[in-house]
Amino acid sequence: MAEKFRQQPQSYSQNKREESSLQDFAQKVKQQYFEGALFEQLLQLNTSDVGLQKELPVDTIINAVEKFVKDYANAITPTQLRNIYSKIKGVNSSLELKLLRPNLAYVAARQGKKDAKEMIAFIDLLIQKMNDKSLDSFKKLMEIIIAYHKFYHTKK
Repeated sequence: MAEKFRQQPQSYSQNKREESSLQDFAQKVKQQYFEGALFEQLLQLNTSDVGLQKELPVDTIINAVEKFVKDYANAITPTQLRNIYSKIKGVNSSLELKLLRPNLAYVAARQGKKDAKEMIAFIDLLIQKMNDKSLDSFKKLMEIIIAYHKFYHTKK
């Protein structure tokens, strides 16, 4: 009987190694679509710094977001994405936004699809990098994601 209990933790740890965390999913998306400075620039879209506005490759950022959304368009339903966006739109500080992270994990878990988890994990990663200064940029980025999702999502 003692052997049974010793074997259970092994199988449990094996299962844990096979599962990926939200962090792992987010890093995969970041590496695939938003390498280097592009990731940091995602949260500078609504900047009031004139010098930074001139340097910001807005078209490159939008094209990368479009490719990301196109590849993940059917991972999550428009209703679920809009629900996430409506919660994000209602926040007034980065702290409030960070408190939405558990809701994102819940949505990802409900989907059950790896693609949905990757998409939501990436949004979660962006939220982790947020500060009050980048809140408007994040909301603008979510508007872009919603727009391209509407364009590329196909009904089944």
